[in-house]
Amino acid sequence: MSSFSSQAARKIARFFTVAATGIFLAAACVVGADAVIETSLEANFQLHVGEMAVVLPENIQVSLLAVSSDSRCGKGETCIWEGDAAVRIKVRINGDKSGEYELHTSEREASVAGIGAYHVRLIALLPPAISGRAVPAEQYVAVLTVGRGFAGNNGIE
Repeated sequence: MSSFSSQAARKIARFFTVAATGIFLAAACVVGADAVIETSLEANFQLHVGEMAVVLPENIQVSLLAVSSDSRCGKGETCIWEGDAAVRIKVRINGDKSGEYELHTSEREASVAGIGAYHVRLIALLPPAISGRAVPAEQYVAVLTVGRGFAGNNGIE
């Protein structure tokens, strides 16, 4: 009977060890998804869809909501026009002023949004387009920067 009890105790201990490890890993994934990137004015930063950066000490929050379209010319292709990709961002200053904006990679569209005394600029969208291959949403990375002064045609006062 004692061998049954020690065997059962080992199984129960193993179960709780596996369960605790799973809970720890799940918590780590959630913390990673909610992690905030800290940056400063005029510094380039990268965001995946769903991530947020905070520009310190100004307390400007920039979130990448989505890549709403991507028709960029594929690498190595000869295209009639450059194509365009658009990203949706949300910007909040000191938890007060906020707005959502669409920024583009094409020079024909707005790549800058003015927010009060600041602006947000889309520097690049990674990875580069490759002919015939769609980019999965989780692989997109927007390279952005926040600066002082109005520098665009989208904005809030």
